[in-house]
Amino acid sequence: MAVHASLPNVVVASQFGSFANKVFLSDDYGHTWSEVGNAEIYAENVHIVRIVSSQKNPGYFYILGSNFTTGTIGLTKTLDNSHHLSVRTKF
Repeated sequence: MAVHASLPNVVVASQFGSFANKVFLSDDYGHTWSEVGNAEIYAENVHIVRIVSSQKNPGYFYILGSNFTTGTIGLTKTLDNSHHLSVRTKF
């Protein structure tokens, strides 16, 4: 889970479990949550390793995840004030 440094009402979290491939957003200090994500993340066995808020872009987060099946690591950036996720960059 990560709270944005300059927007403390914006929080991003992943589900808790062995395969945490769902990402949730709250823009009201954690009172209500909505699921955000894209088909690519949900189709893979991604475990969210780290969520970090962007210091330069208010409302943006970076999400680091690893795929248990292929062993690849991917970085995803949130878009439009964290309501959608971009396509993952794989390493």
